[in-house]
Amino acid sequence: MAYDQIVKQTINGTDVVPVINAAPQANTTGNITTSSTSITATDLTGVGSATVQISGTHAGINMIFEASADGGTTFFPVQGINQSTNALTIAGATGVIPSNTTVVWTVSPLLGQSQFRVRSTAFTSGSGAIVIHPSTQFIALPVATQAVSGSVTATVGSTTITSLVPGVGATSLGKAEDAVHASGDTGVLALGIRNDNAATALTSATGDYSGQAVDINGSLFTRDAPSNTPTLANVAGSVTSVTIRAANSARRSLIIYNDSASDVYLAYGATASTTSFTILLPSLGTTTITGAEYAGIVTGIWNTAVGNARVTETVI
Repeated sequence: MAYDQIVKQTINGTDVVPVINAAPQANTTGNITTSSTSITATDLTGVGSATVQISGTHAGINMIFEASADGGTTFFPVQGINQSTNALTIAGATGVIPSNTTVVWTVSPLLGQSQFRVRSTAFTSGSGAIVIHPSTQFIALPVATQAVSGSVTATVGSTTITSLVPGVGATSLGKAEDAVHASGDTGVLALGIRNDNAATALTSATGDYSGQAVDINGSLFTRDAPSNTPTLANVAGSVTSVTIRAANSARRSLIIYNDSASDVYLAYGATASTTSFTILLPSLGTTTITGAEYAGIVTGIWNTAVGNARVTETVI
């Protein structure tokens, strides 16, 4: 190849990288007829970019762009931009090309590479006619929004990072829900704030984010909120098992007062008897069952069917 000339490019009076005008290389052509066809341009001397065109009668073709710096022994992905749309999407693959359409991609940079190829990764039918047109011009692909995946190491500097999705591996700060713990896993320590006797408010208004208050020994302060929703009921004395209160998963407490001249036998379960019961509540006696202890059905049976059970249930 003979070089025509070397032109010194100047921007605002400053000399920058020379632009080499060289005799253009010949086009490389071929046809994609399988899902693994490769069409390779083998002489990229002085080439800075390439235009790839596909045309003809074809269906289901997807192509990727690859270059080699060692004469074709090793190929690596390179990127291009679809010149047939206004999307300005930069990618290393065309995606499935609409049937029987002519599409043009510009691939850059190819400076310093010895070979460039188009390789199909999918094919349905027909024949996609490929033309690889090399160019001596280096083309800077436009800035476009690109999806990023995998691990990223960044120097923040003056850049503001507004979001970060952590990994969930053993050495990642994040962990997946219901993942099984393993010795040596890393994570983020949840720090508490010492607040002796919980005397100091950590937030200024309802709904604010807050730290967790702990005492001098690091124990977490907790407090049961009082119930504001009581339900009162009366259950007549009976010599057969009757329901004192149905099961309630929201139960905070159940208070039962035996307003009867007869003892009542209370059972945690669907049936109470004088020989199978949980609590023997004497006449005029009171008992309290907490929701933390039991929230299921409570039944009762009296020796004599007189009086009532006065029942108060509070809920969360």
